Amino acid sequence: MLAADGVRITILVENWIDILIPGSEGISRRGLVFHFDPKEQTLLAENGLSLLIETFTGGKRSCVLFDSGLTADVIRHNFAALRLDPRDIDHIVISHGHLDHHGGLNGFLPSIGHPVPILVHPDAFLPRYAVMGTGEVAAYYNQPLDQEELKALGARFVLARDPVVVAPAVWSTGEIPRENDFEGPGTEGKALAYGPGIYQLVDGRYVYDEVMDEVGLAINVAGEGLVVITGCGHAGVINTVRRAQGITGVEELALVMGGFHLGFPGTPDEKIDKTVDALRTLGAKRIAPMHCSGFKCMADVARALPNAFFQYAVGTSITVGRV
Repeated sequence: MLAADGVRITILVENWIDILIPGSEGISRRGLVFHFDPKEQTLLAENGLSLLIETFTGGKRSCVLFDSGLTADVIRHNFAALRLDPRDIDHIVISHGHLDHHGGLNGFLPSIGHPVPILVHPDAFLPRYAVMGTGEVAAYYNQPLDQEELKALGARFVLARDPVVVAPAVWSTGEIPRENDFEGPGTEGKALAYGPGIYQLVDGRYVYDEVMDEVGLAINVAGEGLVVITGCGHAGVINTVRRAQGITGVEELALVMGGFHLGFPGTPDEKIDKTVDALRTLGAKRIAPMHCSGFKCMADVARALPNAFFQYAVGTSITVGRV
């Protein structure tokens, strides 16, 4: 498989800003001086995810936007604050049809200034409902993911269930098989019939949402191994990594980052423990549990794998290989 010379991943949208975390080898931060400089725009955070992925191969640069956060205001603001140019984006990948991963698209697409392919699983467009334990309902919360509206703004949808090469040395995972016995969505919604949980309307039927539309990214970096990126990890971060290894044929892991979906209320401690144990076995050089991973997961990874764990924050850039 083709390998990139290097990749740089910049965190555009995330739940967390921390101006006191120092940089380190391969990791740059927008720290205290940046945030207090009146010539700079301070960064914004929100409950969402968006990453700019720049790959460098044979002297050429490719830019993939992975997810677009919850709102256009935050992603637009942070692009400007980080002095990044949306017009450089060659491709967009939307990890799945939950609003905190695609909500910024409608307001952000005009900033790109040219038609852009957007890879997404076809099931991401199915109407989704979230039912809370209180009885509150978030009805059809993914409705902004509207094909016709987004096409008018420059989207050129690529609907795929299987892996797709979106840039040199960059693969989408396609649909991720649930292969182990401790990952994937819980069964709360099934067990409680129409109780708390997330649901989809499929062929007119109201069914528990297994989030089969979630896809991740796999980037092969020469001399380093795979960079694996998850959106929310609904399929499980371990399942996602194994899928990435399977489609690329590359076993070595340079970096695993993204949402691990272990911070959801009611997540059993055993599930987190098994995930951390599996991460230890996989031997990734760097690991960043982000977004929906939850404090216990982050703390457990930091404690169990202190040399691999790194603390993310909005504005952080991590480089793997030569850029």
